[in-house]
Amino acid sequence: MSFMLQPEPVRQLEFIIADAIAKGHKHIITAGAVHSNHCRAVAASCAELGLQSHLFLRTPAKQVSDLKFDGNLFLDRLFGANFYLVPADADYVEFIEVKMQELAEQIK
Repeated sequence: MSFMLQPEPVRQLEFIIADAIAKGHKHIITAGAVHSNHCRAVAASCAELGLQSHLFLRTPAKQVSDLKFDGNLFLDRLFGANFYLVPADADYVEFIEVKMQELAEQIK
C-alpha cells in the first residue's frame, strides 16, 4: 500500500506518517524540487521507520545520472529514496499528481 503525501511543514510529518503507518501503508510518495527540504525530511523519516520513499523531483535534468548528488539529494540517496524526475516547469495538479497516482496504483 502507498500513501501520497502533499508537501507539508516538517513539524506535521510526524503525525502524517504515523497515520500512514496506522493505515498499513509501506510506501510514501511525495514531490518537491531536487534539493527540497521536504523531500529530505520524508526520505529520512521513511528510512528511520522502515518505509519506502518515492520522490518526484522537479529538475531540468532528463535522467537521474545527470544529477549532481550533493546537499539534500545526496542525503535522499543515502536514505534509500526512489527518484522520479519531472520537468522543472511541470504543473503539480495536471502532471505531477497524476504521475504520483499512477505510481501509487503500480505499487499497491
